[in-house]
Amino acid sequence: MPGPRLPSAVTITLHIGFVVAGMATTLLGPILPALTQRWAMSDVIAGSLFTAQFLSSMTATLFAPAIAGRIGARGALALGFTLLAAGTATIGVAPHAIGVVATVVYGLGLGFVLPLTNMSVAAIRPDRAASALSLVNVSWGLGAVIWPMAVRSFATPESVAVPMAGLAIACAMMAITCRFAIPAALLTAGDRGDGDVVAPHPEAPPASRNLAARAALLGLLIFLYVGTENAVAGWVAEFARRMVAGSTTVWALAPTAFWGALTAGRLLAALALRHISEFVLIRFGLALATLGVLAILFAASTPGGVIAGAAAAGFGLSAIFPLLWAIVTRSIGAMAPATAGPLYAAGGLGGAVMPWLVGAVSSAAGNLRAGLAVPLAALVVLVLCSWLRVVRRP
Repeated sequence: MPGPRLPSAVTITLHIGFVVAGMATTLLGPILPALTQRWAMSDVIAGSLFTAQFLSSMTATLFAPAIAGRIGARGALALGFTLLAAGTATIGVAPHAIGVVATVVYGLGLGFVLPLTNMSVAAIRPDRAASALSLVNVSWGLGAVIWPMAVRSFATPESVAVPMAGLAIACAMMAITCRFAIPAALLTAGDRGDGDVVAPHPEAPPASRNLAARAALLGLLIFLYVGTENAVAGWVAEFARRMVAGSTTVWALAPTAFWGALTAGRLLAALALRHISEFVLIRFGLALATLGVLAILFAASTPGGVIAGAAAAGFGLSAIFPLLWAIVTRSIGAMAPATAGPLYAAGGLGGAVMPWLVGAVSSAAGNLRAGLAVPLAALVVLVLCSWLRVVRRP
């Protein structure tokens, strides 16, 4: 039987919350050119901001399921959005040292909001987890598309305070909304028949001697994917600003093209899965993303080349995370906190390490193009894994 459906108010809240979360997750990329100049940062120092965000997000992710079990989903989500509001409000006006602390704070908030939303969707519709996750991540993608345009419209080369304040207000409003629209037991019980439809009981993990090895492999793939997505999205604006001479808008259009294509791809993925297998879609997406990053690197002197490469990379990556997470829920048991938390944290670790590594390689080589070879190499590994079928159906 299909899983129970959420009341419309909860569905709307989760999707709107993911729009806001999409803006917060991708916060650094569009404002990095302004922060780099304002704080006089080298590439390796700028890359450390991504590390601060994603390490703190990863840390919170490890504890988010357990905290949600104690204080309820609405309390945990409200806490996450409150931390997002505090961090984003501060980073827009703070000096460098305080800005790093603010980055850690909003990273902790993401560590609650992102996994709990994805876990809720996967548990509610286990029979259609890949499609459901693709759709809710469309909302996340909308936020990622909106954010560069908001920065371009309201920020100045000297200040990003106005768009950051707007994002902080949106996060604070979501914290309040979660307290009223989300059932407290969303992740802890089945349908009780009292109008609060909640997630079904988790499936038992499959009995297999290879479960630990499979979990480790999935964790590695999630690490590489999330690291690649954030490395490309995080640095493409700064790369475009440096490489495209005479253009003042490509730095904003490049991340917009990336996230716009990623959002459209996730929407189309839900339809494509009716006709092709998950593994075919994964292989096609990774190949396209690889070509997109190559286009960014070798067509970087033209605005069209950077924008087209960013769009191809975003479209190619669009379906990978929802499909990987759907494989996780089938392989290990939907919403098993002991495994779901660490696997989600693996993505946070990738987001912490790879963008920083891009900055470190760029500083060492004196060339940001060399730094972006890092996500290109990760994509090559992912392509090989997809064709060798190292991830199989349970």
